Amino acid sequence: MLGLASVMDVLHTSVWAPDGTLTEAPSLAESWRLAPDMSYTDFKIRSGVQFHSGWGELTADDVVWTFNEVIAPESVHATKSEALDALKPGTKVERVGPSTVRMYWQAFGVPTYPKTTTGFRESIGIFSKRAFQEKGAEWMRSNIIGTGPFKLLEWSAGDRITLEAVPHHFAQTPSVKRAVYVEVPESTTRRAMLETGEAQISQIHIRDWPAVLGGGKFKLAPEGSLIDMAIIMGGNYLETTHPRSGTPLQRVRHPELPWVGIPDDPASMERARKVRWAMSLAINREGINQALLGGQGRLSYIGGENDDDPIVKRVAQPISFDAERAKALLKEAGYEGGFAVGFYAGEPGALAEEIVKAIAADWEKLLRIKVKINTMPYASYRPNFTNRTVTELHCCRSGGAFAPSTWNEEWYIGSTVANLDGTSGGGFNSGVESP
Repeated sequence: MLGLASVMDVLHTSVWAPDGTLTEAPSLAESWRLAPDMSYTDFKIRSGVQFHSGWGELTADDVVWTFNEVIAPESVHATKSEALDALKPGTKVERVGPSTVRMYWQAFGVPTYPKTTTGFRESIGIFSKRAFQEKGAEWMRSNIIGTGPFKLLEWSAGDRITLEAVPHHFAQTPSVKRAVYVEVPESTTRRAMLETGEAQISQIHIRDWPAVLGGGKFKLAPEGSLIDMAIIMGGNYLETTHPRSGTPLQRVRHPELPWVGIPDDPASMERARKVRWAMSLAINREGINQALLGGQGRLSYIGGENDDDPIVKRVAQPISFDAERAKALLKEAGYEGGFAVGFYAGEPGALAEEIVKAIAADWEKLLRIKVKINTMPYASYRPNFTNRTVTELHCCRSGGAFAPSTWNEEWYIGSTVANLDGTSGGGFNSGVESP
């Protein structure tokens, strides 16, 4: 959030290239060089960049310290797992010259820079090492020292973030002197604030778009956005060996969950497959689109992928609503009488909760599946992902579906965040693995 709010700067910025793809541009790293064998990258850190509130000039030591704190075993940084996925195991980020930082890669690929050094997703903004040494961790949690175009004045949890423009910033001086982010859970209230002038920019319910945009007073932000929603079948921890090292993995089996199979029991795996297909066929995607989104949404069949991508079009077949086939599959799997399932929908009042309620109603009516919807705060629920104890379903929302297909959201299908010794590595894994 601090990176997205421009309080923190990152090594690269993400920019749209003329051909419509995302690429990297200089930010705190004014230049960089990839090793011939692609095993590491050296980043030359920009000189003259100042930390907020008089904390001095940013140096290569600040970059090294920040990244190594992010990947430390005790770290709970949101992007820790993505950094660990990219960086070579057992290495740290190093300073190899007065202003040069080196990162070692375990497998350099398309997502390496975007997911490690840019603000494309949850960014790794650079903090002041000096502030940490002089003031300590507790002070830094409430006194955010960054180098971004905006300085943080106030952060009241659950209420607002107040920012002040930094004059003569190396990248760009903001066009407004003060910016305030206000947390307003209800879409109707956000719309009212927009229409009365209390807010200048707001996210509103997609079904309100035609009415709000039709008057000519408002327009969509030029950057665009495509939020993809996919149901993650929690409890599907199926891999028996680490995908990189081959090390055996210890996994808790969940035979009590109808959608989860036992890998060494083909009959169990087939029953679980039928259950998952039955639940998918009983989702009226177009009905939800019309009823909840005013027909403005797009139907999605592969979570985290842009359904307009030509590769996806070749492999993603539409899944039509078919209640009778769903009932037949559930009967074949031995669950004609239904079962109970937990379903995490995110914060109450959000669009995801509306969609989950609609799906739950159809599942109960058509398949006798009783759904208990969980709307606890994400900050409280997230540890269930990182320590791999998720057994509920999860309505996973992705903002990355507008990116090229090669930048897919790996947590839908991957489990490469496991440590090489076979223990859980935590990170972006919502409870599903695919060997």
